[in-house]
Amino acid sequence: MGWKIIGGSVTGKAHITAGIICQDSSGWRAADRDVRLVVADGAGSRLRSAEGAQVAVEYVLHWPLPGASPSAASLEAALRQMIGDTRDAIKELATGQGYNAREYATTIAAGIITEEFIAVAQVGDTIAIAGSSGQYKAIEPAAATEYVNETTFITDDDAVLSIRLSILPAIEIEAVILSTDGLRFKILEDLGSGAPFVPFFEDLVGHARGAHATDESICQFLSSVDDQSGDDKSLVVAVRME
Repeated sequence: MGWKIIGGSVTGKAHITAGIICQDSSGWRAADRDVRLVVADGAGSRLRSAEGAQVAVEYVLHWPLPGASPSAASLEAALRQMIGDTRDAIKELATGQGYNAREYATTIAAGIITEEFIAVAQVGDTIAIAGSSGQYKAIEPAAATEYVNETTFITDDDAVLSIRLSILPAIEIEAVILSTDGLRFKILEDLGSGAPFVPFFEDLVGHARGAHATDESICQFLSSVDDQSGDDKSLVVAVRME
């Protein structure tokens, strides 16, 4: 489909200092019918959130997209179903391990790229950006909350009602980027509106198109960046190639 994808997750500096494992997870998959991108941020205060994030990522990557050439309406319905099924998978894991599903709390941003559409579903304070040279825009940014780090998780009772869904024409977009909120101070121009810091994305997309851009190079960047949050960081970048 002419897309190059790179990405990764790294443990934040604050977590390294505290001896806490990375609670972020990310992944991507390119197949004949569609491209999948996903990032998830496990809640730092929950016992098994790292597992919740990992399960969410793996489930989205392998969730079967119905139909050979989905319409915008069918894609929207499919993403709602995908998020609901992902939540059910986490609940099933929790039951099997003898924990409350809330202990696996995670946010999630999932993207599906087909020939005609780019569909993005988000739960929680994830960041999704799409566009082309000089024209990068946030996709359904999370609403501002009263308290810092207040957000919605996929395991919440009202998670399915809180999904932020966007279906965009693929022909207008040359790059799609998903990130967890650990990078918000680095990649957003305005935290309140979620507006992207365009120079960052210009550089990122240029790097991703280069011959030496790899998952490892993204992880090296994430490990070195001064993000001001100390939180775990995830970044997945899909760029259209000539």
